[in-house]
Amino acid sequence: MKLKDRKRQSLLEAAVEEFRRHGFEAARVDAIAKRAQVSKRTLYNHFASKQALFDAIIELLMAEAAAISTPDLDPGRPLRDQLIQALEAYIHLVTEPRYLSLNRLLAAEYMRDQDLARRILTRPELYVSPVARILERAMEAGQLRRADPAVAAGQILALVKNDYFWPQFMFGADPLPTSGSLAASVDLVLGHYAPA
Repeated sequence: MKLKDRKRQSLLEAAVEEFRRHGFEAARVDAIAKRAQVSKRTLYNHFASKQALFDAIIELLMAEAAAISTPDLDPGRPLRDQLIQALEAYIHLVTEPRYLSLNRLLAAEYMRDQDLARRILTRPELYVSPVARILERAMEAGQLRRADPAVAAGQILALVKNDYFWPQFMFGADPLPTSGSLAASVDLVLGHYAPA
């Protein structure tokens, strides 16, 4: 990685920590530069303002969410197994410490700035998940009854997040799942969307 890229990465990491500790309004550019071990001038060479730095963090999170790969629906494998595999990959991403930290930061800012929340939470890339794509392909193949795949994905992700994401996000606690809770969530949604 080039020196310029390393400095940018260091600034982003320092900003995440500063914003997380103090919120956007109270975060200080001087403290971000000091934490990143660069001058304030270097910070402004990379980011025109504190808002530009915050926007870069948002784009980083959006890019990570959009980068979750989705295997194509394999008609030779059980849909249930494919959904469990996709959910395991999703859980791995959303419970990664850096991702959790970024989400905590954004959640705090959503409470402060409802316009920001609307701008971010209405972005379509947040709702094109691997799970939604698998469900959509299964609906097209007749393995599930026709419905809105985004709604079906939202239902299964809500069940899964209850056990795997929220305990870590809110309390830093280990996930609470019982044996088979991921499979049970998949079974619940597959039962609801079973073909007539």
